[in-house]
Amino acid sequence: MENLDLVNQYLFRYKKRNFLVNNKLYPEGLDALRDFEIRPTDVMLISYPKSGTIWMQQILIQIMDAAHPERAEDATNRHRVPLLEGRVLDDPYKEAEDPRVFRTHLPPDMLPRGVKDKNIKIVYVWRNPKDILVSFYHFAESWVLLETPESFEAFFQQFLDGEVYMGSWFDHIRDFFSAQDQLNIHFVKYEDLLQDLRGEVVKICAFLGKDLTAEAVGHVVEVSTFKNMKTDPKANYKDLMETQSYTKNTMRKGTAGDWKNFFTVAQNEQFDRVFREEMSDFPLNCTWEVKAFAAESTALLPCCHGGRLSSDRVAHPITAGRPVRAEPRPAAGPVVTMTLPLGNREERTTTTFAADTAATGEAPTSPLSLPSRGRAVKGRAREETPRPGQSQRSSGDSHHSLHTSAVRAFVSATLLTREAATPR
Repeated sequence: MENLDLVNQYLFRYKKRNFLVNNKLYPEGLDALRDFEIRPTDVMLISYPKSGTIWMQQILIQIMDAAHPERAEDATNRHRVPLLEGRVLDDPYKEAEDPRVFRTHLPPDMLPRGVKDKNIKIVYVWRNPKDILVSFYHFAESWVLLETPESFEAFFQQFLDGEVYMGSWFDHIRDFFSAQDQLNIHFVKYEDLLQDLRGEVVKICAFLGKDLTAEAVGHVVEVSTFKNMKTDPKANYKDLMETQSYTKNTMRKGTAGDWKNFFTVAQNEQFDRVFREEMSDFPLNCTWEVKAFAAESTALLPCCHGGRLSSDRVAHPITAGRPVRAEPRPAAGPVVTMTLPLGNREERTTTTFAADTAATGEAPTSPLSLPSRGRAVKGRAREETPRPGQSQRSSGDSHHSLHTSAVRAFVSATLLTREAATPR
């Protein structure tokens, strides 16, 4: 241990990643994982921390139990899907019947060799990094194996610098998206689970080759909702709270967009700059917020997919009062969802434009509107009603103004299109 490259007293750095000092898995043990015996039927759940691992763990267990009822067991999800690099709490070497499911945060170059050689199926769940940062901050406050953050501001900078458990989010996701040709990966976006859990479960079943009945799929969906998991002792890691490994509940909200309750305007601008620098040449589309669908509080606009009107709707909820940081948070712009053809598949893209769009009405170049595989994603800005106690833009942005007439024309044209497309 004296030879470890310590980040702090809780983390050490190895191969550009940060690992737990108290997990007692040091460089020699991490290297030994490369020879971990992989079976052809194994399934790997891989993620960067706080990207939806616990949620996907529940989904995979329910799918496997439905497909292989004889292997169902009365144990917690954590024991049934052990952490590959776990030593203190998990036992990945325990005897288990096929098909086995493991979870890991390891990057591609540190996975067991058999994952690639035997074409093991990998479910990689990912999430927008702003919400990961906020979730990670609360997790670090709870997990005794991690250093308690001095403040949100301090943890914010540590995250951007990659000085947190498992290192840089940017490196992790780039490595796996770049490894698609070498590894058998099915990517699942956390925000897509929020918007269409059943649809995503069906896709996962197809990838895993599990032919479930509609009734079985419905059961998987029902027991895998955030509400049900939060009260399920097998899924919510309550046992680790009882053993004081966690000091508080780690299942908080299960939403997308909570970062807006924590980021200041300056922090959001800083994060966007770093995102641009790290990901500008990478075809990644993040969903920064998922609006709640409520007829009494939303204006619904149709969404056009490849020239055809889609039944999907884009919701713009009326903003309710929320706690306001000392420095105003960035106001959200419209959420635009479109499906773009990518070879033999389609990719849904949700883009949020900032409310301080320049007078041209065009979306600024920012990580909120990255191109998808070279296709530009553009949109028009709309006026945003400030939250109570919140200014619409920071003092430094007073020179910006919304092109009100263009916005009104855009909204009017969109509503007319929707009305024309509605069956009489």
